[in-house]
Amino acid sequence: MKIKQLLNFILRKSLASNKVEVISSGEVLSRFLFNGNQFSLNGVKQAAFLPAKNHETSIFRKTKLVQFSLYESIKELIASERGMQIKGVALIEAEKIQLADLKVEIEESKHQWHANIIGWPLEKHQQKQLALILAQNSSLE
Repeated sequence: MKIKQLLNFILRKSLASNKVEVISSGEVLSRFLFNGNQFSLNGVKQAAFLPAKNHETSIFRKTKLVQFSLYESIKELIASERGMQIKGVALIEAEKIQLADLKVEIEESKHQWHANIIGWPLEKHQQKQLALILAQNSSLE
């Protein structure tokens, strides 16, 4: 619990005066992958980007986390919170999400530099089509 408190304190202090409200089109976003069915040796699979039940897909703003040397720390924190190992990371530019008619919305209530992919259609087959487009436009870290 202490590591989580320390990381959150560091994040808030480091970023308080540098908070960015707009995600640029070239910004690199990370989708942490916890399941082997989300990727293969050939790359990221459609399952990596499918929205949760709340119709959002959680992502982190890698460009900003790297800028403040916090990327590895946030990965450790998220893995600890989930009680699962991060098995891979899908990287995608914000522009590719926007081209799929989805939006990236900053959501930092729990973690700095967190966002969600929103605007998913309600129909599962349409979600799968868009998730496939995102997977094809992403790379595996």
